[in-house]
Amino acid sequence: MAEGILKDTLSPRALSMSEIGSAGTAALTGLPASGHSVTICQEEGIDISRHRSRSLNRYLVEESDLVLAMEEHHAEAARRLAPDLGDRIHLLLRYAANGNPAVRGGVPDPIGGDLEDYRMTFVEVHEQITAALPRLEGEIVEAPVEP
Repeated sequence: MAEGILKDTLSPRALSMSEIGSAGTAALTGLPASGHSVTICQEEGIDISRHRSRSLNRYLVEESDLVLAMEEHHAEAARRLAPDLGDRIHLLLRYAANGNPAVRGGVPDPIGGDLEDYRMTFVEVHEQITAALPRLEGEIVEAPVEP
């Protein structure tokens, strides 16, 4: 859901200047998004029906300028994969709060939950991405262009 929400929320300019993807710390590769995720996103006009899961690995962290984790244990797993790249790994809630270290917690994974659990997760992720949008847009647009 988060990938779809971010792609739907970014400005066309920032979207054209970025590559957005998602990966799970315990995900199996190649699986479609859960039915509840697809349903909730469809209700909001976001099509994630073509999404396929992939597992987070060091290469993905290396190739990313920014890694946003939903829960602290996801951020820690990413840091274990690439301890030297920890400066690009952030908890979404803390990133949305401009790095405020007092921000704790995360957005719980609704896996195994009912449709309402997924709906609540969608709302929380959307709120956090919206809060982070000025920072995200600024970092994307101001990023140096590689030759």
